[in-house]
Amino acid sequence: MVVIALGAPQFVAILAGAGTGKTATLSARVAWLLATGTGLAPFLSILQDSATWRQYENVILVHSVRYGNELAYADAVAIAQARAQAHSPPRRLLHVATVTGPVAPRATPATLSAPVLRARIPALLQSGELESNVSLPLDLQRARIMICGNPAMITVARKLLAARGFVTSRRAAPGHIAVENYW
Repeated sequence: MVVIALGAPQFVAILAGAGTGKTATLSARVAWLLATGTGLAPFLSILQDSATWRQYENVILVHSVRYGNELAYADAVAIAQARAQAHSPPRRLLHVATVTGPVAPRATPATLSAPVLRARIPALLQSGELESNVSLPLDLQRARIMICGNPAMITVARKLLAARGFVTSRRAAPGHIAVENYW
């Protein structure tokens, strides 16, 4: 087991055609980054890449955790939000947190675009609450989805999205969904 200190820098290399690499999906204007727990790490790296802000008008970063005090990396998200706003034309990074257990008031990051949601990502996808929370639809023509984190969440989210017509990317056939199989 490897232990990484809280706040320690982490670097993620994206291989061509693999996992969450932006080249693995069809072009779009809205990126949905769905993460559970430390599955947020690859997305923090993607948010530092200026190519992200050239391609996407809106990036929705959804981070689901069990406890409110696990909503980490607010500083990295704030830097990415500033980068998005500095782009010409300005872009938007919407930070959405969902906590399935207790939420302590001081554990809520200032970078959030809306109040903390209280359900798991698949339930939010199924109910439409995630889309209404950010006032953007999961649209087949404009949205691309990247998923990283708990394998059970990934499995259920992919099924829900497939039922709406979203296709998982393959090496020979780019799709709407890129998945990072985290563990």
